[in-house]
Amino acid sequence: MRLYTFNFKKMLKAIVLSVLYAAILYSILLSVFKRTWRPKENLYYFYQLENNSLDVINIGSSHVHSSINTIQLYQDYGIASYNLSAGSQPVWYSWYYLREAMKTQNPKVIVLDVYTLINPNDDDFIEKAQLNLLTMKPSLNKLEALCTSGTDQVIRLFLGFPKNHIRYRELNAEAYDDKVCLNLMGYAYSSEVEPLDTAEVVDVGAVTGTLPITEKSELYLRKILELCHEKDIGIVLVNAPWPHISVEDAKKYNYIGEIAKEYGVDFLNGCTLEEELGIDYTTDNGGDYGHLNYTGSQKWTSCLGAYLSGNYDLPDRRKEPGTVWEESARALENRMTGEYLQEVDYPSEYLEYLLNHQEYAFALIFDTPVPTDTVRHMNTLEAGLGEAENGYLVRMPDGNLFTGRNFSSDTKLYTDMYHKISGYHGKDEECKFLFMQFNSQVAEARKSGGIFFIVFDPFRTSPLDMIEFEEGKGYKRVIE
Repeated sequence: MRLYTFNFKKMLKAIVLSVLYAAILYSILLSVFKRTWRPKENLYYFYQLENNSLDVINIGSSHVHSSINTIQLYQDYGIASYNLSAGSQPVWYSWYYLREAMKTQNPKVIVLDVYTLINPNDDDFIEKAQLNLLTMKPSLNKLEALCTSGTDQVIRLFLGFPKNHIRYRELNAEAYDDKVCLNLMGYAYSSEVEPLDTAEVVDVGAVTGTLPITEKSELYLRKILELCHEKDIGIVLVNAPWPHISVEDAKKYNYIGEIAKEYGVDFLNGCTLEEELGIDYTTDNGGDYGHLNYTGSQKWTSCLGAYLSGNYDLPDRRKEPGTVWEESARALENRMTGEYLQEVDYPSEYLEYLLNHQEYAFALIFDTPVPTDTVRHMNTLEAGLGEAENGYLVRMPDGNLFTGRNFSSDTKLYTDMYHKISGYHGKDEECKFLFMQFNSQVAEARKSGGIFFIVFDPFRTSPLDMIEFEEGKGYKRVIE
């Protein structure tokens, strides 16, 4: 009879290896599928920042990322800041965001948004757990945050992958682009305007008296204030201007102001500073319950920047070339340029803009007699196209020009263009992408006569703009 002995070491080794393999598999799956849930205001890009690179962290709700222009804070004041915010973020999530941030950053100042503290029902924020906490890295801090949230999906949100894997069909090349500048350091640029009848805006500047906030909100507000005091971190409470505030809301903000005074902390309540800031809700309101648009954010950010630079000894990061804020500033300019180009009605105006902005690579393809004013601009480039009825003009990222005629009957076009541009492929993936998009446009041009443009965005794997001008009509459409 054969006796089997229990080998404890072998069993322990098997368990350890199983756990290790499971952890590796989980990490791989999470790294792939987390890309399918990446709203612009969450933690995803924050983790890409260099350690101890932030002097100011702005924490809170969507009123942070729509109202605080981190690019402007850098350009006007040299302040290195980041909007670590998420939609409808209650103050207890802000508490866990702060703790998460302090793992990698040593900020001099915390700007805490108190917009959501006036909400009378704590349970309203339970459904916001996914938006606020899904992309937080697994840790004890995340587990505590989820347990505090009241959600019944603690395990799924903690692991992340089980919640995300069903969205695998949304994966594309752009989902894997980790450039922090694309997130504009947490600023959500918007040029939308939702005009508002100013008669609907309540003047709360003279409102006195207080109304208490919920116990949970007050508890976590005090925890944040005490932690900042303990760590010797400056903190300022803020409430960006928003038009739908009521007298009852104003009294709750007065209550928050009293707590701030108790801790010797300033409270910048934008709803009482609208006249001083020059806020005009007919032009500065981006809608969605009072989010500021770009012009509104400029005004509020100017107020905040002046306060921070006047009350704290913050280094001027503009003296440090090559920062991610510089890259973000260019990314914002690109986004605004794309919006401008999408409103241009004539090919001559479109080309003139590109000629005046040498930083943009582009392809111009035409299969129709080009209007005289457009020909004049093309001749400025000495492209040699003259009065050609069809052809192409490509300006590469390095400024080199490639031109040609009669492409619709030139069966060697793709080969010729490939040879002209392929020399750049190994050095610059942007050139390869531009060539691929050019081929796509050629196919469109062969279907119907028109004037086509592709403008390359140097930060993204998608075009800044793709547009067709129909022959003789000044009509355009964006090509999907």
